[in-house]
Amino acid sequence: MKLLVVSLVAAASASSNHTAVYGVHPPGLGAGVFSGLSNMQQCLFALVLDAKRHPGGGAAISLPSLRWRGSWSKAASGSRYVPHEQVWSLDGWSSQLPPLVDALPTIVDGNKFRTEPLFRKYNQYISLLRKRPRYARDAADEALDASFVPTAPILARADRLATELGLTNNNYGCLHARMEKDLYRNFMGHKMRSLGLLNFARLARGLRQRTELSGVDRVFVAIDAAHITNDTRKGLGRGAWRGVPFVYKRPISPEAKGPSSPVENTLLADAIVDRTLCVRAKWFVGWPGSTFSNQITLSRHYALGTNASNNYYYNARGVFPRLDDGRLIRDAYDRRERPGQKSVTLDRCDEEMRHTRLLAVLLPQLCSIAAGLVATTSRRRGHVACRASADDEFVRNAWATCKANLPAIVTGAWDESAGDDEPGGALANLALVRLPLLALLAYYTQYLALDGSPLIVDFGFDDVPQVVPPGVVWTIFGLLLLPIL
Repeated sequence: MKLLVVSLVAAASASSNHTAVYGVHPPGLGAGVFSGLSNMQQCLFALVLDAKRHPGGGAAISLPSLRWRGSWSKAASGSRYVPHEQVWSLDGWSSQLPPLVDALPTIVDGNKFRTEPLFRKYNQYISLLRKRPRYARDAADEALDASFVPTAPILARADRLATELGLTNNNYGCLHARMEKDLYRNFMGHKMRSLGLLNFARLARGLRQRTELSGVDRVFVAIDAAHITNDTRKGLGRGAWRGVPFVYKRPISPEAKGPSSPVENTLLADAIVDRTLCVRAKWFVGWPGSTFSNQITLSRHYALGTNASNNYYYNARGVFPRLDDGRLIRDAYDRRERPGQKSVTLDRCDEEMRHTRLLAVLLPQLCSIAAGLVATTSRRRGHVACRASADDEFVRNAWATCKANLPAIVTGAWDESAGDDEPGGALANLALVRLPLLALLAYYTQYLALDGSPLIVDFGFDDVPQVVPPGVVWTIFGLLLLPIL
């Protein structure tokens, strides 16, 4: 339901030529899994697009409503929201964007201006760009990216960190290693782990194989060092090349991140510091399944141009040049580099999707058929089309032969008298359900054993295919084939 809110600063609103003022629904940008820096940037872009397209010449944006989540922690002390002007310099706000006004929104729509709907709107925009690689971005994209100039305290922290880590001469590379522990709790992380994408030592080897990246003094690693595994920490200590160490930002102590701490000590500022150093770097390597990496790729694309941006991405095969502007994620999992291929090509993930699409389509259908026929046979109901009559000796003999020569997992006859009262239904269950299920199980087993990857299914609600853990697949097959139900 749309609620009208009277502006408390009527003079400020009247001073602009915009009768409508858009704003983010309280408490501000960032909610749930959309609390990262890049997610909030993308939500703001969606709000800018809405404001630009408002009938009558566009709408203004309420500055008081622009509040950024300082932390994505569930702890109350870390969940405070920070005013926009404490995070980003207002002097950097482009004149090509809807004006910021010091007034509350005149239109507040909870179904439109919350974080989740704004992110969905941005996802529609970026999905269109992914489908059309040559489709130009909206002009507001570049204008907003240029507006993300950190405030003086955050910029000073980035400069101090650059001095501490020896990054002042800009002769350093940057690696965004998306390997934090939160990935170990979701399907995307399961897929990444199965392909070695959470193995820092493997990523470092891929980095070393790119000889053009070696002429740097240091490699800055953008990673949340407070939430990494011991293996990743050991890999960070080994260095990139001989004499070229990995350097990274040390976590701020909990005492420095209290509810009254300055904005430069928030997790939001941590991400902005990483972003600042990554944009300044001589080259940048990131995982294309990360919105953070994609936003940095976009910023470097605007700041340096495609040919000079020196952007790369990594996946299970190694490290490769990135020629897009941060829109493509198809190569997030795997890719074979092809000589002379300049555009981003179909990756192994797409190949896996083709191989497993049959599984994804047939498995639910077979489950439905199997459930119906198992219930029919077990309850001795006469709803099978090919049911034989009681005096049909041929059908009875065929069923008896199958039981005598085939294992029970094929026939489903787990006791001597199983199916004898309805041999036609039992044969139908064998031919139409159990044999296809066993063939599907054999295909899945050899695929899992030879390829080493689980079932990947695109459910259509996310750009990243989801992994169905092997345990879930085995459980489904077990329920259908063994005498459990």
